[in-house]
Amino acid sequence: MPTPFRTVPIVQNQPRDATKSLIHGFRLRNYIAQRDEEPGLLRVLAGAIFISTPWSGSKFARARIRLLVREWEQLQLDSAYQQQLRHFIGTTIDTKNKVEIAAQRYKLPIWAFVGGRDRVVERSSATLGIDEDQIRTVDVGHRRISKPRRLGSQVVTQARDVIDGISSLRADIRDAEENARNATRPRTPAELVLVEFFLEPDASDAWHPIYESVVQSAGSPLVQVEDRYISDSRHPPNLLISAHRSNDLIARRAMTRLKVEELRRRYDAGGAHARAIAVGPHREPSMKALTEMTGLVHQDNQRYRMTFGSADDDEHLRIRLSECVAEIVRRQHTTLSQRDAHQLPGEPLQIFIDREEF
Repeated sequence: MPTPFRTVPIVQNQPRDATKSLIHGFRLRNYIAQRDEEPGLLRVLAGAIFISTPWSGSKFARARIRLLVREWEQLQLDSAYQQQLRHFIGTTIDTKNKVEIAAQRYKLPIWAFVGGRDRVVERSSATLGIDEDQIRTVDVGHRRISKPRRLGSQVVTQARDVIDGISSLRADIRDAEENARNATRPRTPAELVLVEFFLEPDASDAWHPIYESVVQSAGSPLVQVEDRYISDSRHPPNLLISAHRSNDLIARRAMTRLKVEELRRRYDAGGAHARAIAVGPHREPSMKALTEMTGLVHQDNQRYRMTFGSADDDEHLRIRLSECVAEIVRRQHTTLSQRDAHQLPGEPLQIFIDREEF
């Protein structure tokens, strides 16, 4: 049976449920059709492993299993059901697990596991349309590949290797996408940190003045910090910050969710760091709410990262905002000092510093 579609689902096929894995293939199609995401971007769903799946039908299943008429039609060799699924995957999804930009296709690596002694689903059917490098042959029959009995079995160990490979490649893929977008995107110069602050309409009246004081006091001899809304710069912001009451996050308040999702969309567009801060008590549940609203996949990006932090009260929020801005200023100051052979002063920033990890 398949695991939940959180990271890499593993879809198995059993003799008595010969159409289930094909149905899960249609779940992939529906996932792509219903997700409000742009082609070419990494999915929240990282990939799929199909185990002994009859992509072009199964002679054994049709001959030996008593099926409903609808299932019988689905399992006929090269049925219309199978053709529609293969056509959608072949034309819409980039199924290769490689550092390549998917352009107008959805990036979703698909792997096929086939039993070397499987007499239920033919190898040609189980691997149809799958890249040769993403086919794994396990020297077992259909029952053992569908229902491995031990954690150390070949099926389990190879599935873990596949999942590790998909996960490790995602950061490289995102970097490639980011570099491609940067080639055509207007970029904020390294001498400027342009900050945009996301606040809900009924946010604390003290939060925006705190933010303004942080922006006004931050900077270095080489890097200037400006608020996007009062800056004369026409460049896009390269630091996005949102602040939310922890209780609103935990309650999944509609306006709070809208702001968090807006932050995520802007982050996905590339070119900017993103920081979300929960203000108030109940740190752990508010952090959980943030990760659920944004998706942990967005932490895969090592260059432009979305990270989360918490603040106990308004004064602690000042410290957190200062840390957010200081981190980016230091990074850009270092880049400029190395480029221009300047020496980085010991502490060029007039900001609040907290040693606690953000």
